[in-house]
Amino acid sequence: MKSISWIVIALLFVLLVFWLVLFGRASFSMQQQAATLKQQDSNWVISKGPIYTKGKYTEGQIRFFSSPDTMRLVRLFPNRALRQQRNIKHLANVSGVAHFFMDHDPSSGYVHPFTLNFYKKLRPHDFVMKLIPTNQSGVVAVKFIEKQAVKLNDTLAKQTAFFRQWRLDELDCKDNKIRLRKAHFNPFYCCPQLKASCNNPFKTELPILIAHQPEGYIPIAELNQLTDKEGGTVFIVWKLEEKIWFKDVHGSLADIMNAAQEIKEKYGCIPSIVQGDAGPFSQKHLSDRMNVLHLDWVDGIEPGCGYCGAGFGYYIPAK
Repeated sequence: MKSISWIVIALLFVLLVFWLVLFGRASFSMQQQAATLKQQDSNWVISKGPIYTKGKYTEGQIRFFSSPDTMRLVRLFPNRALRQQRNIKHLANVSGVAHFFMDHDPSSGYVHPFTLNFYKKLRPHDFVMKLIPTNQSGVVAVKFIEKQAVKLNDTLAKQTAFFRQWRLDELDCKDNKIRLRKAHFNPFYCCPQLKASCNNPFKTELPILIAHQPEGYIPIAELNQLTDKEGGTVFIVWKLEEKIWFKDVHGSLADIMNAAQEIKEKYGCIPSIVQGDAGPFSQKHLSDRMNVLHLDWVDGIEPGCGYCGAGFGYYIPAK
């Protein structure tokens, strides 16, 4: 019996060594690929990415501003219907929900017809998210390119992702004020408006809800609320010396406008405010202390929409 016990212990030790070697190789492989991507873009840094909320979607929001990057690693998660079908309850090695895609799902290739129509309306110098595969399932590198740089064989929800967008100079602002009107999709809130003269192909409003009933030009500094219904998540995207940069802002309308204005003044360019799904999907969720995102929190948003809710979290490589 004693010899059998030692054999069992030896076998367990061998299995442990094998697992550590296998895990180490996988981790090293991702590090190698990250290094290769970094060589392709010398300004890229692997970022932990946004940390947005306290937990469940009813508990409120926390502002976040990321540092500028040209590329990041993300882990995709599918829309609500596919999560239920595949019994996906958790997403490991992410800091939390970063952004939701607007009615398309790069994890499966699904695209709602309305989203495809929106995608076709993008102007040549508008920005498209490029999805670059890695050797780890569900993990891709993302960066922004101009629509005119999209290749003929690049397919939406496979090689690219769509985001609505508005140049800073298209918003109807004057004297540190922005024009508000009742929102198209929620009459109990207002949204910032675009200039009548701009040629933006999307609706005349930026879909960031403001619980501010008086319409007209309102001081931006007063629009500083971030709740489960007010404010939202955007990228600020800009082109500088042939490189396209982006940063995340999860905050109030004042936070978003101030971040865009700061980029304009610092770099002497006109940035774009780039947004995925909005409305209730403006809420974001933080992973737990083990960097695991509990997707049942996400399932509480728009539970009746099966094709909604696909998105990504910024990838945190395992140590």
